[in-house]
Formats: sequence, structure tokens, C-alpha cells
Amino acid sequence: MANISDNVESKELILSYPCMWTYKLIATQDMDMKKTLTHILKNKQYSLDDSKTSKKGAYKSYSLKLEVESDEERKEIFERLQREQNIKFIL
Repeated sequence: MANISDNVESKELILSYPCMWTYKLIATQDMDMKKTLTHILKNKQYSLDDSKTSKKGAYKSYSLKLEVESDEERKEIFERLQREQNIKFIL
């Protein structure tokens, strides 16, 4: 019997562009997220919602929502976010 995860691994994500995309971010608490996103996203419109702060206050999580025009743009934004030293985790 096939496992559901076997089917998921063989499937490619199919999206219709442009579309709204959400990146979940975890960053250091002292980071100026809006300044960082202005640098990364240039003039692109976005919304940023903060959610939780870690128990010790060192990290904060965010939901970054924006419209992406293509698969390439979605992946490029992900890669730019990954390069930021104070962004520790991206989904």
C-alpha cells in the first residue's frame, strides 16, 4: 500500500500566478523587520503581522503576505529572506 507522503513527494506544487503568498518568518527580537523587508522587497506591497514572541523574548514570529507574479519571483524572495542573518527560520 502506498503511503500518502510517497504521493506528495512525487507531486510538484502547481500555482496560478499572480497569487497571494505567505511566508512565515522567525527572526531575532531586536531586528528591524520593516527596514529589512523594504530592502529585500524594494517597492513591492506587502502586509506584515507579528504573532508570537519566544518565552525568553529572543525571537519573534511574523506572517509576511504579498502577491507574487511567478514561481521564480516566489523562490527569489525566499532566497533573499534566507540570506538575512537575523531571520532564523522561513516557511
